[in-house]
Amino acid sequence: MYTCVRSRGDEVTALHVAVRHELLAVVSILLSHDASVNCASRYDRRTALQVAALTGNTDIVRLLVDNSAFVDQTDIYGSTALHLTVSNGRLDAAQVLLDCRSDVNSYDNDGWTALHLAAERGHLQLVKLLVGSKAYVECQTKFGRTPLHWACCRGHIQVQLTTVVVLDESPCPRAFARTNLQVLVLVLRPQSPRKLSRTSHSVNSPLCMIT
Repeated sequence: MYTCVRSRGDEVTALHVAVRHELLAVVSILLSHDASVNCASRYDRRTALQVAALTGNTDIVRLLVDNSAFVDQTDIYGSTALHLTVSNGRLDAAQVLLDCRSDVNSYDNDGWTALHLAAERGHLQLVKLLVGSKAYVECQTKFGRTPLHWACCRGHIQVQLTTVVVLDESPCPRAFARTNLQVLVLVLRPQSPRKLSRTSHSVNSPLCMIT
């Protein structure tokens, strides 16, 4: 089945529409009638699995993967299904994709990994999941920013002050005059205070990005 329909400004297949509306039974019927599981929409180049990742429907994600959906197919922006599900904070769907061997360190057109997205949006449980799945914590975007940079920039930082940071050695000790800081514990390693001061290219250190 390759018939395309117009939906939200794009040309998609009936499978895309069924997935977007989370119609599991319809998705199953379409697949049983040889719907092309890896057919991409015309403009954003997203597959049904990428649409399912956005909705976070784990049953549909599993069904599509069981029917040979490519887990690391990229869209026009270079995003995989894992990027998309993490960007929407879908923890269960992310777990399913990782169980299906999605590449945890895949990066999009701007050099963002799923861990960058989780850190930037403050999704602590997703950060834990990704780091536990061997996500590279020092990966950099095209502009040299790590997940820690983005966590600091957005204020999603948890810091164990007694073990992670010695204030006298910090380039921005005033940042820690604040109270009730939130923590991304898995990004900040107790034995690695230097990472808080590290710069990359023309980018400020993570500490200096705390606002």
